[in-house]
Amino acid sequence: MRRVGDRELAGLDLSGWESAVSVPGPVRPEVQRAFADRFAPAGFRPDAFRTCYGPAEVPVLVSGFGPGAGAAAHRAVDVAALERRELRDPVPGRPARTLADCGPPVDVELRIVDPVSREVVPDGRCGEIWLRGPAVAHGYWNRPRETSETFEARTADGAHGFLRTGDLGALSGGRLYVTGRLEDAVVLAGRRLSAGDLERSVRQVSDLIGAGAAFGVGAEREHVVVVLELRGRNHYDVDLPALVGAVRAHLAAEFQLTPGAVVLVRSGTIRRTAVGTVRRGELRRLMLGGELKAVHQQMGREVRELIGAGDA
Repeated sequence: MRRVGDRELAGLDLSGWESAVSVPGPVRPEVQRAFADRFAPAGFRPDAFRTCYGPAEVPVLVSGFGPGAGAAAHRAVDVAALERRELRDPVPGRPARTLADCGPPVDVELRIVDPVSREVVPDGRCGEIWLRGPAVAHGYWNRPRETSETFEARTADGAHGFLRTGDLGALSGGRLYVTGRLEDAVVLAGRRLSAGDLERSVRQVSDLIGAGAAFGVGAEREHVVVVLELRGRNHYDVDLPALVGAVRAHLAAEFQLTPGAVVLVRSGTIRRTAVGTVRRGELRRLMLGGELKAVHQQMGREVRELIGAGDA
């Protein structure tokens, strides 16, 4: 949406686009709406979107809507309840988040499981998405240990042979709602925050902010670190302390969160995988090793003490 200008848009004809499917990771309804609005002059129709779910280990879709299956019922939920792993309707005056309806499971046994106790959780509760069925791959090529850990999971009641996807989500009314990644969750004082939600939210603070990465550091007490790229190359006329202050104020208002550090870096610093996923673990390692080059930063004493000393 940012890269396609009006001149390029004028030369597009998207009226023949029947199905636009977004599968890896949580689907963002607000991004879909913005995409549909941006490309409507080129003939793109909002009803072409198919909200689905399907991890790489399942060569076909796990859940979703095919043509003629009806509209997805995206659901707004209360953010505070979501941090407690519950799907609850929004509370007036409190932050809400819209989750994409990824449809009913298709030809696969899908369970939502507590990743610690391995208990299957009821409808409306969040947990890790586990899958079982003939469409699931048998394992990873020449990686027996990872295959055993990922493809041979057993629930607390003894059911076995499940794929642990590493994705978090919930079932409600027979529909799947994906909420994030298990490895990207930031646990803070009993709250489970989504790194993706933090990153998307702070980008609203200023057009100067590009890509972002949020992660936790520390063991006995976890501190949230937010690393943000600055757009453009010349930052001499930017009030960087004021920008960091605005980010901190935004996090306090939206998430009741005081970050342990806010780090501004140059464009291109944040690493991504081949499919565009932010490599938060690598950024975390660089920061703790004192190798992350900052344009400007505000960092608490506890986080500063962890740098260069490892993540004790």
